[in-house]
Amino acid sequence: MAIGTRVTQSMLSTNMLRNLNSSYSKMSKLQDQITSGKKITRASDDPVIAVKGMGYRTQLGKVEQFIRNTGEVNSWYDTTDMSLGQAGDALNRVKELVVQAANDTNTADDRAKIKAEIDQIREQLRDLGNTKVAGKSIFTGTNTEKMLYTDVQHYDPKSIQKHYDSLASAPPVGAISAQEDFLNKITPSATNTQENIASYLGNITTPSPITMISDRVLNTEFVDGEGKPVNPIKDLQTMDLTISTTVASAPNAPTAVKGETVTTTTLPNGQKQTITTSVGDTETTTTTVLSQAVGTGSNKETAAIKAGTEPVKIEVFDGVQLTANFPGADIFGRLDVLMGKVSEALDPANNPNHETIQKMLGGIVDTTGKDKDDDLSIIQGSLLTARAEIGARQNRLELIEHRLDQHEINVTKQMSENEDTDYALAITQMATSESIHQAALSVGAKIIQQTLVDFIR
Repeated sequence: MAIGTRVTQSMLSTNMLRNLNSSYSKMSKLQDQITSGKKITRASDDPVIAVKGMGYRTQLGKVEQFIRNTGEVNSWYDTTDMSLGQAGDALNRVKELVVQAANDTNTADDRAKIKAEIDQIREQLRDLGNTKVAGKSIFTGTNTEKMLYTDVQHYDPKSIQKHYDSLASAPPVGAISAQEDFLNKITPSATNTQENIASYLGNITTPSPITMISDRVLNTEFVDGEGKPVNPIKDLQTMDLTISTTVASAPNAPTAVKGETVTTTTLPNGQKQTITTSVGDTETTTTTVLSQAVGTGSNKETAAIKAGTEPVKIEVFDGVQLTANFPGADIFGRLDVLMGKVSEALDPANNPNHETIQKMLGGIVDTTGKDKDDDLSIIQGSLLTARAEIGARQNRLELIEHRLDQHEINVTKQMSENEDTDYALAITQMATSESIHQAALSVGAKIIQQTLVDFIR
């Protein structure tokens, strides 16, 4: 005999209320989706969607930062290309002026005027080397707070040369001449440091004083073998000191033939000398190079360029870094040296003429056509090579920017598919849920028995 289950009025009421609450909850969730435009409003609604959404947002944040980085790199590239282009234009003007100056129909006054323009172009090139983007120097490597060229003071090589020449008539110092004594005191050694030499030069007043001059030079920092900085303001700069003598009297000089150059490095005081004899002249010119090297090993002092060698790397994609800067110390340093030679060649004090200009400028105005690799042409070629490199980097950057745009679109699409509401589906489900809810209310009203409360009016 089967046992029947008794369904009470209370059970009917409880089940109906539970189903109504479930219907209300479903409609509330659909209403939230339609109102917010998102499938979930809290992580607990669907943890999988929430985790994926956080991942997509992280990718989008990185893409946005990469796009900002590419904008900064583009700014560096555009400014670098502009600066190098202006430097190239300046060199073209220099070449025109040099060719003009080489003409012997020019007077000394004409060449002095050309020299004045050359000097101004040199300053302009130095200004280009100090170009900044958003307050950062673009030609100084990672030392973006430093300028490529800085104002310094150093002993004037011309006054040192003048003082040496004036010592020719000075009385001897002990067993040696005044000139030899001077050379010994300014020759670096393990005991005669740069500081000692600088102090000695600063105290000279007779017969010809040695003066300090202000100049703009490449931003350098002198360091010794232990990495300790040496003050660059007072340090003796590397220079060539011209000494006139004869082959026979030059110390340790080898036998020289007129017209040839002989080099010896075995002089007693360790100086490096280049002995040159000229055709038809019995005198020789010995050039003593005062090196900044002092001693050996840990006592050796060297000059190290601190501006313009380290690359500035900026990340423009996951694992992809581009070099934003161009090392300018080398090319602008060579430019400055060349401009110095041009200016010196045109100095009226040097009695410039066609031959001296051609010789000092490395064949810039060579009429034979044999000397094609002159200094100016080489530097112009270096500038073009540099601009070509910057252009190649810009082309690659454009490809990366296009890749970033596509990546941003793809990630945004994936994020939208993951968490955005499908309005057509949500509205259809909402309408269906409302119909079911209304039907449930109607059926419930019929199956629930009336109580005494219903008769209380």
